[in-house]
Order: sequence, then C-alpha cells, then structure tokens
Amino acid sequence: MTQAMTGKQAQTGAGEGDRFPSSLLYAINTKIGAHGLGVPALETLKLSYAHGFLGKAVCWGNLSDAIPNELIRSLHSHPTRLLSWMDRKYYTPLKRRTIAHIATQELATGRYDCFHGWSGESLGALREAKKRGLPTLLDIPTCHRDKGKKKPRVTKRERDLRTAPIPQRWLNRILIMRSEVLDEYDLADLILVFSQAAKESFLDVGFDERRLFYVAQGVNLEEYPLGNPPDHFRLIFVGSLIKRKGVHHLLKVWKTLNLKNAELVIVGGLTAELSPM
Repeated sequence: MTQAMTGKQAQTGAGEGDRFPSSLLYAINTKIGAHGLGVPALETLKLSYAHGFLGKAVCWGNLSDAIPNELIRSLHSHPTRLLSWMDRKYYTPLKRRTIAHIATQELATGRYDCFHGWSGESLGALREAKKRGLPTLLDIPTCHRDKGKKKPRVTKRERDLRTAPIPQRWLNRILIMRSEVLDEYDLADLILVFSQAAKESFLDVGFDERRLFYVAQGVNLEEYPLGNPPDHFRLIFVGSLIKRKGVHHLLKVWKTLNLKNAELVIVGGLTAELSPM
C-alpha cells in the first residue's frame, strides 16, 4: 500500500510519514470471515480498521463481528441472490459483477481515497478510481491469467463466446472475459500476489516488477494453535477438490512415494472430476 500511495503523496504534498489512506474502500465477492478467501479478507479489514483508515467494505456477506456494521455493506439481501438457482458457471460471475457494480457506485460518491479489490470482480471500480485519480490495489488469488505464456489479448474462445447464437450470446455476457481481467491488471497501481510462483507468472509476460508486491499467506497461531505433533508423518490438504488446485498431482505423488507410517488427510467437498481418483 505504501508503494501505491506514493504517486498521490507526490501530488498532494503529503509528508514521508503519511503512509495510509484516510478512507479505504475494500470489495470482495465472499463472506467476510468465511473459509477460503474470507480469511485473508477479514485479516485485511481488521488491520485497516485498527489503523483507522477503513472507509467501508463491500462484501457478499459478513460472518464476523470484528468490524462495526456501519463499515460493512453486505449484500446478504441483494436481489441478485434470487438468481442463485442459476448454474454456478453463470451465478458466480454474476455475483462478481454485482460486487464490482456496488463498489463503483460507492467510489462515485467521492468519500474514498483508495480502492482495494480482487481480480475478476473489480474492473468497473478500477476505472472509476482511475478517473478520480485514486490509488488502487488488486489481489490476485492465483497466477497471471495467461499462466506465463504470451497470448493474444482476445482469444478464439472469447471471440466464440461473444459471437455465439442468441440467446446463448446474451447469457455469455455474464461471464468474466479474459480481456476484462487483463484490463484490471493494466489499471491497478499495485498488484498483490500470494506466492513467488504467481509473481513469476507476471514477470514472464513482461509485467513491471515495481507494480508487484508479494504477500505471503500466514497463519494466526493464536487462533489456530499448532498443538502437539502426531506420532507419525501426517500431511493435510484443505481446499476445493478440483484439478485446478492440483489435488490429482498430490494423489499421484503420494501413491508413488508409498511412505511407511504416513497419513494423507484431505479436507474438502468431493467433486465429479476428482471422485474417480
């Protein structure tokens, strides 16, 4: 955030010690305090609130009482929820577009001086922030969309989605297009990556390293104490049981190793693509 604020400090004449914004807008398409990305989201908000610069958080829901309600704009009763019957392929991007729309509206009020959002759900807000000259941060939960390979900005698959027969073409407009994600990369002042591998995926396609910031994902040991080690080697995987998470590679390697007195614990909902394994 310090790097993201540098440009604005130069424009406003802020002192060297003035490192934080005064009113941050944070937006994420998940429930604050829920499993997955809800955990780092909560920690981000707790720190922002503790330092006195959290303006508001736009989120899909809130499971924590760590942040005052007046600083949370939860969409727990938003009309979009009436469409939850839709296929997840379309409902998830619809939720993301809803978050982006609400965040854009919030920024348009002029009450904020910094925006922090997540990849795939921040394009409108980033455009509004850029128009207003506000510094922006973008969290990337995985790697660069191109995964280190140089591709055309609009791929054949995306062209096919845009030119599909009606009414499928109208339904495809809900999807988050790859080119939209690339536009987010271009607009964000500072991109936060979770791993060195993710950082390398941006560098491999010529991304400016000065716009990348590596934020390691840690564990609060007061909330999740380690306890005593087991009497044998135990490895645990916690996450979505899908190929994108690499669970199939883990299973293959574990079987190949054939370790003695060892145990692999997998926590997550079983999906159709992993159940045969």
